[in-house]
Amino acid sequence: MILLQNPDINVPQHPVEIDAAIVDINQELSDRLSWLSHPYGRIYKNLDIQNGQSLFFPEHYLGKQNNSNRYTNITPDNDKTGQCFFFVRRETVTQYQTGQFGFLNYDVSIVFSVNMELVSSASDTDIFQSILIAQVRDVLTRQLLGKTYKLTILSIDYIFEDVFRDFNIQKQTQVEKSPLTHFKVNCQIVLPEDCPVPVIP
Repeated sequence: MILLQNPDINVPQHPVEIDAAIVDINQELSDRLSWLSHPYGRIYKNLDIQNGQSLFFPEHYLGKQNNSNRYTNITPDNDKTGQCFFFVRRETVTQYQTGQFGFLNYDVSIVFSVNMELVSSASDTDIFQSILIAQVRDVLTRQLLGKTYKLTILSIDYIFEDVFRDFNIQKQTQVEKSPLTHFKVNCQIVLPEDCPVPVIP
């Protein structure tokens, strides 16, 4: 079941491996980017059927409420100054040895949507978008030192269709253009397997 916008977003209580890394990265982004008003964590690609057509939306899991699994749709919203979410694509194991703990390699996309008018009334140009991206790049490349994981930026997408390639966005013509700006940071996160193996709390 979907909830209306701006519900309380839960943070995983016992995150491990990639979920723990996402919680930490999200906190760093939230602490260092003044315009990031809604930093969402890991999202899921949820299916909705409308008029016989399959649509996929980015949704954040809120947990169980009244014996129902609850999600909230976090597509772009011009009421929010800035939002981001993490989409985990795949995991591969590197330095694999039988009986040993290896390293986990994740392909992750971090999607940002920003209302530039709410950030600054002085500028809403492409140059201003470049400032936002430079700030994100600074956090991801120079502020995550000493962590148990390593993040490498692979590419950044600017075109709306590329940013939201994995999802169907309702009312696209209303959110695709200024004052909203969108970009996606495609990155690789490498971290060691948890040792000992996590158990369900």
